[in-house]
Amino acid sequence: MSRYHLKHDLTIDQFYEDLVKIAVAGGAKEAAVREKIRDCISRHMLQADICGIFSNCDDVKFFDPFVKIPE
Repeated sequence: MSRYHLKHDLTIDQFYEDLVKIAVAGGAKEAAVREKIRDCISRHMLQADICGIFSNCDDVKFFDPFVKIPE
């Protein structure tokens, strides 16, 4: 597993919105930026349905970061 993670108090949606704000502040069109950033995050990030030091990696399922994980 990667050693890089979002800070624990930050959701993927908050991170996404902050990236969009920064890009739009630089003069980019919001709709285009929003779509491209979301695509980029989805291409390069995953979320796991379980996490922890005692979990078995074979049992972990990975999902798109913007998908609600099924119970």
